[in-house]
Amino acid sequence: MTTVKENFVRCTFYELCVRYHSWDFTFSMEVNYPSGRSDWEMTGKYHTKYKDTKTIIEFKYVPAKDADKVLSLQAPLETDAAKVTGYKNDVLQMFPHFAVETYVIYVAGNKGFRLFRGSKKL
Repeated sequence: MTTVKENFVRCTFYELCVRYHSWDFTFSMEVNYPSGRSDWEMTGKYHTKYKDTKTIIEFKYVPAKDADKVLSLQAPLETDAAKVTGYKNDVLQMFPHFAVETYVIYVAGNKGFRLFRGSKKL
């Protein structure tokens, strides 16, 4: 279930990306797949050097009081990594030639964030 604050973070990210990168990419939220519904996606447009690429992001928001739990993570939680891996596999079933990157972003209130590519900390 998406929280109000997670939705705010996701929609703000979406709006900024559309504003500054829409000439190269299309953006989507809540894309349905057999394995679930992705939070956020970016797909390269066919006439750009980014064609046949897709980025999938899973956003997670925790309140500031729980920030220490998220800010100390060295890898995404298994359930979150499994979600984006499932979405990636679903995309590759439909578009095997795509290059797909996955990320998990944890936002900890106003205390900070953690960004992981697939299952690795960036």
